[in-house]
Parts: sequence; C-alpha cells; structure tokens
Amino acid sequence: MDQQGAMSSQDQQNLAAMMWQMSMTSPMPPVPGMPSMPMWPNPPPMVSPWLTVRVDGLKFEYQLTEDDVRKVFSRYGEVVTVKMDREGTTSQVQFAQPHQAMAAQHDLDKKQLQGMSGAFLTVEFAYPQGYTAVPPSADPGLLQHMAASNPFMNPMMPGSGYPVAPAPTPSSPTPSPGGQPKKFTCKLEVGIENEGEFRVGSRVIQIARAIWQDPKFQEHGGKTRLRGKGIGGPHEGDEPLALCISCRDQTAFDKAVQYAETQLQKVHSDYKAFCQQHGKPVPDLEVKISKKGTFGPEVTKSVQPMNRGERPAGAPTDEEIERLIEERNDARKAANFKKADEVREHLKSRGVVLMDEKGAKGTFKGSEVTKWRFWKKCSAVVSVAIVACVAHGFEVFSEQQLLVLNDPTRVIDFNNSEYGSTHVDDYWAKIDLNYSPLEGWNLFRHVRIGCFLVQWASSLAYAERVGETLTATECVQFCNGTQAYLRLPLCRCGLDETALPMIEVQGECTTTAWEVYRQFDYRSSMSPSTYDVTRRLLYSIVTIRLPSPADPPLRNYIHAVNPLESRPQFDYDTRLDRMVFNAVWDFGKSRMVALSLSDWGGTLDLTVALWHSGTSGLEVQQSHFPIEDQIVANGELVRDGLASVEGLGTVDVLFGTYYTVVPAAWISSTQVVHVVVAIDIDMKRVLTSEVMPVTLMNLQMNSLTHELYGAGADLNDQYAYYHLCTAANLTQTFGGVTTVQVFVSCTLAELGGLPSEVNYMYLQSAAIDHQFNFAWFTFKEEPTGTPRILEYQHNSKDYLLWPQETLPDNAVFSSLIQTAPRIIFALYPPALQYARFNSAGTKLFLSFDVATLRGAVPIDTNGDDIPDFYNEADKATRGPCEDFIDRFTMILIPGSMCQWITDADFYVEIQLASTISPGDLARIKPGTVYRGQEARAGVYQFSQPSSDFAVVEAPLDIPTPRAEVGGLAYMDVCTELVLDGTQSRDHGFRGAFTWALSSTTPEKPEPHLRQLQQIVESAMAAEAPVAAQVIRIPPYLMQGNTTYNFSLTVQSFWNPALSDTTYYSVVVSPLPVPPMVIYGSYSRQLKVENSLTLVSEIFFEGCAEALGRGAVQYEWKVCKRNDTVPLLQDSIEGCRTWGSGINLEEVSGIFSRSLYVRPLALQPLETYIFTVHAQVTVNNLTETLQNAVSVEVEAVLGDLLVEYYGGNGFSTRRDRVIVVDFSESRDFSDPAGDLSTTTYTYSCQKEGRQEL
Repeated sequence: MDQQGAMSSQDQQNLAAMMWQMSMTSPMPPVPGMPSMPMWPNPPPMVSPWLTVRVDGLKFEYQLTEDDVRKVFSRYGEVVTVKMDREGTTSQVQFAQPHQAMAAQHDLDKKQLQGMSGAFLTVEFAYPQGYTAVPPSADPGLLQHMAASNPFMNPMMPGSGYPVAPAPTPSSPTPSPGGQPKKFTCKLEVGIENEGEFRVGSRVIQIARAIWQDPKFQEHGGKTRLRGKGIGGPHEGDEPLALCISCRDQTAFDKAVQYAETQLQKVHSDYKAFCQQHGKPVPDLEVKISKKGTFGPEVTKSVQPMNRGERPAGAPTDEEIERLIEERNDARKAANFKKADEVREHLKSRGVVLMDEKGAKGTFKGSEVTKWRFWKKCSAVVSVAIVACVAHGFEVFSEQQLLVLNDPTRVIDFNNSEYGSTHVDDYWAKIDLNYSPLEGWNLFRHVRIGCFLVQWASSLAYAERVGETLTATECVQFCNGTQAYLRLPLCRCGLDETALPMIEVQGECTTTAWEVYRQFDYRSSMSPSTYDVTRRLLYSIVTIRLPSPADPPLRNYIHAVNPLESRPQFDYDTRLDRMVFNAVWDFGKSRMVALSLSDWGGTLDLTVALWHSGTSGLEVQQSHFPIEDQIVANGELVRDGLASVEGLGTVDVLFGTYYTVVPAAWISSTQVVHVVVAIDIDMKRVLTSEVMPVTLMNLQMNSLTHELYGAGADLNDQYAYYHLCTAANLTQTFGGVTTVQVFVSCTLAELGGLPSEVNYMYLQSAAIDHQFNFAWFTFKEEPTGTPRILEYQHNSKDYLLWPQETLPDNAVFSSLIQTAPRIIFALYPPALQYARFNSAGTKLFLSFDVATLRGAVPIDTNGDDIPDFYNEADKATRGPCEDFIDRFTMILIPGSMCQWITDADFYVEIQLASTISPGDLARIKPGTVYRGQEARAGVYQFSQPSSDFAVVEAPLDIPTPRAEVGGLAYMDVCTELVLDGTQSRDHGFRGAFTWALSSTTPEKPEPHLRQLQQIVESAMAAEAPVAAQVIRIPPYLMQGNTTYNFSLTVQSFWNPALSDTTYYSVVVSPLPVPPMVIYGSYSRQLKVENSLTLVSEIFFEGCAEALGRGAVQYEWKVCKRNDTVPLLQDSIEGCRTWGSGINLEEVSGIFSRSLYVRPLALQPLETYIFTVHAQVTVNNLTETLQNAVSVEVEAVLGDLLVEYYGGNGFSTRRDRVIVVDFSESRDFSDPAGDLSTTTYTYSCQKEGRQEL
C-alpha cells in the first residue's frame, strides 16, 4: 500500500480486533491450499466494535449530547449503547451489528459539519474498558497457525506481538488545583415558549451570541446552545426552552451566567409588556438555573437577588428601600417625575443606586422594573479598582513629562527664559484599563525641517557614515542629538552647525540637496499633542531655531511620531505657515483644526490643515479663514499676544463642528473668563459664541450625543464639571434642494462640584468614551503632587477617583489623549432577524435588523487606512449568493442566485439541487455586508462587517400540497409516455413525489405490471433532482387497447404528514395516434382584463411517423368545466361543442394552431376548458388520424385600473377651466365590472414647495 493509503498502527489494531470477532462467529470459507481452521468449542458471542466520536477542527471543544449522537448514528442501525464523558466532548457508540458500525465509521469519519467553519467529525474504532479481544481459552498454537496461514490477519492478529486495541473509557473531570472540575456547566430555563409573535428563541440566540463573542469565554472552550421545545432542528426536544452554558474557566463562566440571568430577566419584562399590549394573561416568570460546578449532584435554583455589594454606613434597610422603590414607581406611573427623582436622589445620598428596566408603566410593581445595589467609592487597590470600577476596556495615551533628578549626567533645561517656555524630556505611555501598569516608549526629538544645499567647509566640520540602505531614523541615531544630514548613501552630522551655511530648496528634494533633521527647541503648550487615530500617529506643534542664517530663524512644525512602534514618522513632519493654537485632530476628514493669528498681535483666524496620502506621497494643504469679527465678545477679547488662546479644542466629528475657547474680560470686571466658540469647519463660520462665567481647564465632545462638557473654575475659584453646549441638525428641502444645518445652543449647567481631593487643577488634557459616555481627566491634589485620574460617568452622574498607584511613581505631569473614539465604527453590525422559507419553498428570505450597504464595501479615499466612503453603484441587486453567503452554507445551496429586495432584505433562489432545510444555519460571508450612513459633516459611519447567522425556519403558513399531473392521455404503443408532475404546487418545491401504477383496464398479467412498476421506481430513485417529478416509460412497453391508471402522491417538504394524491389515466390505442400538446401550463389562472393566447402542435412521431406527413386540420372548442364530456375513448375530458355564454366574436384562430381570446371575454370566477381537436389526413390512407388535448383556465378578478383621459398630464392657462377626466377607469376586481360604488378623491399640490 502506498504512503498515502497506509493504515496507522492504531487503525490496524482496531481492524484486526474487529476481523477477529467476525471470523470467530462466522467461519471463513475454505481456501484452496489452505488447511481448514479448527474452531473453539464455544465461540464468543458476536460483539459490535465501539466507536469513539468527537468534533475536531475548532479552536474550542465542541460539546456533544447523547440525544444528538443517538439521532445521527441511529440512521445506520440499532444503537445499543451511547456513553458520554463527563465534559461532553467525547462519546462512545455501540451498534447491535458490526456491519452497522463499519458503515457509520465509513460515512461519518472526517465529515464536515454544516455551518461551522473547519469543524468535522472524527469517528474511530475502539473498545470499552474491560473488553478482551482474545478469549482466555485461545490456543497459542492456533493463533500461530492463523498468523502463518491467513495473509489478511497475519500482521495484525492478537498475540503476534502487536498490542490489543486500547480500551477507552469515558473520562472523568480532572480536578484542577483546589479540587475544581475541568468544566463548569449550567442550564437556564427561559420559562417562555417559543412562538411566532414574540419570538423568544431569536432573543435568546442574541444573548448566546453575545456571550460567545467574549474572547476569554472562547479561549477557555466556552460554549452556548439553545435547546428545547419550539427551536426546530436537531436540538428540538420536549423539555422547556433553555439556554445551556459551559466553560472551563470559572471567572468567564460566572460572568457569562450572570450576563445571561440579567438579559433573560429583561426578556421576561419585555414579554410581560407584550402580553399586556396583546390582551394576554401576564405570567409570573422566573429564570430557573441548573448548575454543575462540582463533582456533587446537580442543583436547581431560581435566580437569587443580585449581588448588591457591601452595605455602606447609614444605608436604609432592605424593607425601606423596597418601600421607597414602590413609592417612586407609583410616582412614575402618575407622571410625577419630580417626586420620582427626589426618591432616587434620596436613596443615592444614603448609598443606594437604582437601575430601571423597561416596562415601568401598566400594572408592574416597582420590584419588577427597578433593581438596586449599594454604592460607594472603589477600593484603593489598583487591580481591584480597574476590575470593579471600570467594566469596559478603553485605550488612551498618557503624555508624561519626567524630571530625572537622580541621573547627574542628564542636563534638563526647564526654564528657558529666552523663549518663555518650559520643556522636559518627552515620554509617552499607553494606558489600557484592562491591563495595568503602563507601558511606555521614548520618542525622538528630531524633526525633518526640509531640504537644503549645504556648503561643507572641510571634513573636520562633520562626522560621516556611509550605507546604501541607511534610513532617516538610523542617521538620526548615529548623529546622537546633533543635526543630521541625509543624502544616500551618505549620513553626516554637523559638529559645528553654525559653520555650515544652508540654502533651502523649495519643492522636491534634488539629488544635490540634503534632508536635514534637527531637534526641536520647545513644544507648544498652547496646542497639546493630538492623535491621528487612523494613521496611529501623534502630532505635536514644535518650534525650531535654525543655527545658520535663515529667514525666519524661528520655525513652527507639526512633528509626527508613531508611539506604537517607538519611532518618528518623518514623512509626516510638516512646516506650518504660522503658529497655531488649540489644535485638535478631526480624523473624520483627516485634518487638523486650530486657531491662529494672522501675525503677532493680529486678528484671530481659523486654520485647517488637510492631510491626503496619495500615490504621489503625502500632501498637506493649509488654509486660514478670519473669524474674529464673528465672535460676540470680540470687543472684550484679551489681546495680549498669546493670551488670545488657551490650548483647548475638540471636534464633533459627525457634525463637522470645531469647539474651542478664547479668553475675554468679564463684564465690569478685570477677571478673565472663557468664550466658548462653535465653528462650522466646512462653512468656515462661527455657529455660536457664548461668554461663560468660568475659566475652563478642558473640553470633551461626545460626537454621538453631540454634547459638549468641560471642567473649570467659576468667578469664586470653585471648581466644577459643566455641561456647556448641545448641537442638533435640521434637514430641509425647498424647491428640490436639500440643505442641512447645524444649530448649537450653549448654556452653562453645573453637573456637580469636583471631589474634595481635587484641590488643585491640572486638567488641560482629557479623554471621552463616546459610546459609554465616560470622561477621564488628570488632576493633582497639590501643585507638587503626583498626577491622578478622575473619571466621570455622564449617564449616572457619578465620579470615580482612580487609585493613586494607577500612574507610575515618577510621573510629574500627565495628559490624556484619546486614541480610539470608535465613531466611524460606532454602528452595530447588521444582525440577521430571520432566515425563512416562503410557502412555495422556492425562496429563502433573509432579513437584517437595519439597512445595509448590500455588498458595497467601505473604501479609503484619502490614504489614511480608514474607510471614509462607499460607492452607491457597488450596491448589489442580483448576483451569485456566494458573494454574501459563507462557503459552508453555500454547500447547501450550490449555484443559487440572490436577489435584494430592500437594503435590509434579500432572498436566495432555491434550486432543486439545494439541500438546505429548516434547522440548518444560514451564515453571512464575513467582510461583505456592512451598515453605513453619512453624517452631516459628510463623514461616513460604518459598522464592522456582519458575520451573523440565523437558524433556517420553515414558512409561517404551511399549505397542503396539491398534486397535478400532465402528459399524453391518448397515445399509441410506439410513443414514449412522459408523466409530468412538475406543476404540482404547495409542496415546498422539494416535496417527496411517489408514483405508482395502480391498475389497468383490462387487467394485465403480473409480469407486465411489475416491469412498468420497476421503471417507475427506478426513475424515483435516480439522483437527478427532477427525476421523481417526471416519469418516462419507453415506447413499445405499453400494450394497446389498455387504460393505464397511474397515481401521484406529493408530500409536503415542511411536514410529511401533509400530502395529496391524484390519479391520471392513459389510454393506449393499437392504432397510430400522433402526439399532441398545448404549450404552457395545463392548469392556469387568467385575470379578466388580460388576453389569452393558446398555442398547440401535433407531431408526426410514434406509430404515425412511418405513415409520412399529411394535412392537419385544427378546431378549438371552449366550454365551462361543468359542460365537458369524455373524448377519445374516454381518455380526456374536453369540449365537444361551444359552451353557452361565450361570444365567438371575442375569439379568433378557431381553425388554427393558435387561439386568441380578447380581454373581458371570459366571465370572472368561472373555470373554462379549452380543447383543440386535430385531424391528420395521410396521403396513402383513406382514413384520418386524430387526437385532442385540453387545458383548464380559471378566470379570476383583476385590479383597479385608474386611467386619465389625456395621458400623464396636461398644460393650461390661468383663465381656462381645468377638466380632469378619469371616466375610463375600470374596476376589474368588481365582478359587475362597473364603478358605481367607487369613490373618487381629488387633491391639488403645488410642485417644489413641499417641505420634507
């Protein structure tokens, strides 16, 4: 055997044991030349080998259940025993017969699991513990004889030196340290039956999906599964609906169970509200939990009261809390929200926090809709504080300026009187709230200042390094703090920089010029560093004094650093036209927004620097726009040079609004306060400016709620946190033109005084979490103290002081810069609501909960690696399903096409070759379906791509099948009989078709009937998808002068208990009968306002073919179904004459192949039979050949057709009477055909003036 097909040693052992069993119970036939084998007096009983079953190919252990395993393997025969290990990951199966085990192992081993990427079954032979493959009475000599004489058993026989197949046993949980089991499991009974209206199953699936998406839960093999009544598929059962959770890590397990309890309680509240709205009894619900976390018996409990935390001093008793909650609930029902708020604040002041759920109205009690817990400040232990007080992960950067006083070799100039600035070494660190302490990177101080022609006086003026692959970073490191010059392959360091005259080269760097890198002299304190979220770059405004003569000698730059990789990003270093202040990064439009002065002491301008990364490299465009005269307090603005700015700025990314502050003198006072200014960046105009009686220390803008916050001191130097402004947008359409305006309203509202610990403010830099609506600031308890972090939770209006140990001990100043505001991807991915078949079974409808981009993929147009646009033309309308459906689902629907109906809905066109059915998973292909919308500022918001799935559902309404058979009813023995059942309907498209030959007249011999029945059964067993729907009986098998009676039974694909049977008779004539057809459906519906065309044709085939062609004469007859008579030896029901009530003037083509019936010729709600008779006169015969065929047409009511006399419109003069004539309208849904009861309603609207 070649290497690929070779058996493993283990497989050989298992197969040997199985062959030994079978040979011992069934003696081998004699082989020529081989001596007969002696048998044991009492051969061992026939024992089927055991199979070990597990699921491989996943990153976690898949949990099996005994029911699942038994259902799958029972298809191969009687399953005697199924054993599960304690963890549910491995099962042992034993059949009643060995050949059943062999068949199951052959078919199921390595079988891919539908809907689970990479998952497959592993089915191996094994034996349970205690089973001995060789009987104790076995004769060693006999074994040796067998090994020598039987080539099939020689290398693998027991006793020949190979070990017997191992005896696996269901493993027990291996206790971890502390005696804990390897896996924790629980079952949460939902308490609500799954039904079509409330759809609790879909809600629980969303809970299970949220739990499974936790990385820690996945890492420890966590699994969730919905089981019980009403879910369909393999997990359908008689037990109540339940959510099962398992995980090997107790922390992740407890977190998942607690989340599930909370969410199921919310489902209960929603269901009670649902019952009340629909007039149903409101049940008393509870979540029952069965847990297994130890080696003891299973324990069942109801949901216990939530963990309320430690009771603080002065807190009320539980009874008093519940009483106050009920009083508050009554107040809320009575719309007395003032009293309700008073109760909440009273409880909060005594250390009790309330949490409301849905459903406060109606008859619900306060305890049903309001939960409570005790509240107090977090502990001073770092790890506990981060876990207990910060329940989410959020990444910010901390800029820390460090004074290294214990290193005498370091000289730190932090009092530079010449430039009026202070600076120390820069050090950046990332704060990850889930993993402390901080991790930091040193940053380079060198800046790329441009390209220069340098006059090198002598080699003594520089140090040099040569290298063809030198990078700018390597050159800067080589120069070790001095000015660096790079022109490959040379890197030089100016030892005496003042002796090197330089001439700047404008534009592109020439081959004779040098790229010059120099350390900046100081970093601006009037523009804190800002972070380019998309490019992962940190920008600082820095100032450099050139040592050689230059104009001007002082230059301002934007200096870029990659803090994640601890390196400068020299390509993004940009020289500024002027010094800017209050700079902030607007990542939605890839631009920096700031204030600037036209000159020293000049007017205040808005500066916008726009970044664009294209194929030609980085381009930065700087623009300046005067705005000072738009500020209401411009007469009171402080104009003392740089005092006009304060270093504070923020951007509402979605509205494109820049918020900043400028100082002004308070009315009739010398005190300096702040003017809050809101500027429309794209329109370059001030939206509002409001003088506030405070001096602000920071600004935070939530770009999702469009709320501006800030902390500062009032006129009495009392520090507080404030709500400053609210923004809204208004969309209007006039004359077909749509405009969008942003309105900003600014009113100072105190949210609360700052904690007493914050007695000295240093809050210039802050960060905000837009989704969770948390804000962070740094502060000091005293000027020389270490920085600390203050957290404010806007929703609950609570402060939280981070422990002092949170920041490093050597941090002197700390400022926060937000790196991931998650605005662009703030939208939730589209979630599948359902995947459901239509009643016909031809389409599988999938519906998302929100509008999607229909396959259009967000793209990056400005080179910052973040999508900012999508092409509307890329939206799909119709295409291969593999564009949206994952490859495992496509296995079930090969070659299917998908059609989008709306932005949220599409359907799969089911093919006959499709195998997808209710209970399967329909999963979206990752990276194909996004959600997106355009914000007011032109910024696009997107979701992450959907990778959701839904359990395929049967139709909501399952009809009873209707069997229909078409084909030749009168034929000769030379013609092939084709029985067509494809027009049967309401069976779910892939229903089961069962054909039978029920009888003949006269009765035919058994061999003849058996021959025909075998042909029918062979056709039904064929692999072709339509084989069972069409039966073909070859010519010359049917006998003349015989009527064959066939039956067709059609079973519903959705419910096999629903079926329909129809009977079809075929008369076989001994004389030639030319086959004849009417094209199209043999049973159809026609709206009365439509015309009808029927086309027939007769063929010179069968026995008539040998007679040659002749002249054909057609004649049509039409009658109502009740007027039909038997024709052609009672082979068909048809019309012999024209029926009553049919106007022949409305019909043409009576004596031709094609018949045309004018609209309104048929009476509504009547069923007609159209019969065409054909006679063929053959040249060499004196007699004629004839045939006839009929179709059934049901005339149904039509639609209301509104028609205006004169077309689609008209024009007239003001001095003329306007006549609008709709008299030609017809109501085809009215059997009487008149409009006597129709009501006409007219309206007039002036075009182009309607406001949307």
